[in-house]
Amino acid sequence: MTRVMIDVTRREMARTWSLLSSPVNASKRTLKLLHSPIRMGWNIGDQIGVAQTKNRSEGTGQAATIVSMDYDRITVDTSLNDEFHTGFIPPLILSYSNAGDDAGADADA
Repeated sequence: MTRVMIDVTRREMARTWSLLSSPVNASKRTLKLLHSPIRMGWNIGDQIGVAQTKNRSEGTGQAATIVSMDYDRITVDTSLNDEFHTGFIPPLILSYSNAGDDAGADADA
């Protein structure tokens, strides 16, 4: 009988989600966040999901990959296909990062 072992590694993150701190228009690639992506432990190469919060669940969310970041902004690899607003319920930005991938960013800042 052959034994198979699967090793699942995860990366510690201070926070896996944030909110937009300013609206983002369709076709834009830079998102200003309420929380610092660097302090949250996000990295370049991480994948994110932007949730849509239009009335009655209209619209769709969008997935993208982080290509650059600074203290309160991330830039993603693809233009947004819809407008995302701040307000009473701003869009939720989830980072579902590539576990164990430390490509690029300094998470200690």
